[in-house]
Amino acid sequence: MMNRRKVLKSMIWMGATVAFLPSCVYRQDQVHMQLKHLQINPDQEKLLASLADEIIPATQTPGATDLGLHFFALKMVDDCYDSVGRDQFMSGFKAFAENRSADNALTLEKAAADQKMAGFVNGYRSLIVRGYKQSEYYMTKVVPYKLVPGGYKGCIPVTAAATT
Repeated sequence: MMNRRKVLKSMIWMGATVAFLPSCVYRQDQVHMQLKHLQINPDQEKLLASLADEIIPATQTPGATDLGLHFFALKMVDDCYDSVGRDQFMSGFKAFAENRSADNALTLEKAAADQKMAGFVNGYRSLIVRGYKQSEYYMTKVVPYKLVPGGYKGCIPVTAAATT
């Protein structure tokens, strides 16, 4: 004899399992973040990560990839650039990727000299540096950020501090 409660309980658990299972499967052909406007593939994401490491390499301090700055740059381009800026960024990036695959010795300095790739290289470099300076690591370890510029010293008169 079948118990109706057991059947309903089993159906609920099966439904939850079926709904939850796709989130557990990781596919290698997916990028690591969802973008609204940009379309990049995993190979392009790896190239952007390697370029970020060329800009800020890992030494005794974490590098750009360790801090995820290539994700920061992609998110900034996706969310903050207008459609013309996104198109210019992606066309410069695609030109850089094509030239890099043809000539593996292509560096960011050589690409910055080319008119077609200069906008991408300069923009990506500035986004990586901005992301590094705004990262938690930089603001806590390199240049500790202080919310209040200085402490209040009540024993010093205001008039005496102004004259000295």
